[in-house]
Amino acid sequence: MERSGLRRDRTQNRPRLIGVRAIALIVALVAATLIFAPSEGEAASRGEADRGSLLEMASRLFPDLTRAERALLEYADIRNVARGEYAICGPSANPDDASNDPQDAAKWDEQRSIRASLIRWMCVYPDAIRQIDPQGIQVLGAKVVEKLDLTGVSVPYGITLRRCAIPTMMKLEWTVIPLLDLGGSYTGPIDAFGISVGIMSLNYGFHANGTVDADGSRVGDFDALNGHFKYLPDAEFTGQHPEKKPALNIINMQAKDGVWLMGGFEANGQVWLGGAKIGGTLGLRAGHFINPGNVAIDAGGVEATAIIIGPPEPPGGLGSLPAGPFEADGLVDFSGARVGGGLVVDGAKFNGRKGDRHGFIAEGANVKGPFTWRDVSLAEGGILDLGGAAVGAFLIDKGSWPAPGKLLIDGLTYSTIGPGLPILLSDPAIRGAPTFWDLHTYLSLLRLQPPGYHPQPYRELARAFRESGDEIGAMRILIASEDERYRQYGWADF
Repeated sequence: MERSGLRRDRTQNRPRLIGVRAIALIVALVAATLIFAPSEGEAASRGEADRGSLLEMASRLFPDLTRAERALLEYADIRNVARGEYAICGPSANPDDASNDPQDAAKWDEQRSIRASLIRWMCVYPDAIRQIDPQGIQVLGAKVVEKLDLTGVSVPYGITLRRCAIPTMMKLEWTVIPLLDLGGSYTGPIDAFGISVGIMSLNYGFHANGTVDADGSRVGDFDALNGHFKYLPDAEFTGQHPEKKPALNIINMQAKDGVWLMGGFEANGQVWLGGAKIGGTLGLRAGHFINPGNVAIDAGGVEATAIIIGPPEPPGGLGSLPAGPFEADGLVDFSGARVGGGLVVDGAKFNGRKGDRHGFIAEGANVKGPFTWRDVSLAEGGILDLGGAAVGAFLIDKGSWPAPGKLLIDGLTYSTIGPGLPILLSDPAIRGAPTFWDLHTYLSLLRLQPPGYHPQPYRELARAFRESGDEIGAMRILIASEDERYRQYGWADF
């Protein structure tokens, strides 16, 4: 009886023992899970390992990757510890090698092609971005096929497409990117309205067949040294106001540092700078601006710390870049410009056909430093128009005077007037008094104005003489003014 009772009691307690053991087993499993669970970083690493390399990820979406595409993906992969300067897509890693000349891209085999959709995927797909090195996309000698459209994309790293062929229009409206380097590349039109970019580099033999439009852009530095721009009326994109034949449009640009259109720069069509605000220098040395019978440079209302139009860059002065003077075939218009330092026009050639309005205009400009006009050629009756401008000093080399009737200075004001001297733009002011002409030479300059009586330039010259302490000279200038009035209108009728 007792054994039976004991056996019955154990049977009754069995469910309770099973429950206790189950709870203990669960606790042990939870503890083991906590001990051996990977950290957040380890989980992320395993996730990346599960996704595979950047090349493996891309292979699932882009079948039949070309050799150039594979080179790009392998180069950009953050796990690549032996990357060079570029993803090499041709037979040579030397950018200057003839095999990397995009002018001959029609002869390149298909294995040098990179799909634009692959580049876009690398810029927008989060899993891809996480596996791309901060150096970003750096490609040499590839042909980008299809349309590269990064409209509205915030690209976390720079894109360098060096000596590439990009024949189809690029769309970069409102794109945000730290670096866009198309040095030496041949492209079609580029619509970059509102782009925000740290450095925009269109250097070293860059060629655009079609309008490059960066209207309203925000840049740190805009470089187009030895850049070539060409307006094409039948291109897919011709920008605003095609009647102006815009080759490069950077109106309303805000450049924190400088804008450099020099060192062999060439534009076949208008360069449009109106309303641009430049925190540093606008450099136009050794450039060729071609828009016959039209406006070659429209820089109305531009703001800059300094503007340099010349002097000619000596051979070797810009390294391997072409040297030479500034040349314009068409009107150069800086009306309403605001310059915190000096505006130098030195060693420049203004070409144009007889009867066409061409030359240089800075009507209503405000130049805090000197306006220097030196060693300038005005062909076929080109004009110099400074009407209503205010400059710190008006320095004009006698050999650079315009033809009679082509000097418009009504309303011009200045503190100093005299010969144009070679001065350094970096000088905060003219160092020492300039060399002065005799009075006859000053009056000869004023007589280059268009027909009619222009009293203000005489009064302004007399004021400058008087403030320099030459009262007799000031009086003689006012007498000459009255003589000019008499020649025009005869005796006044009192």
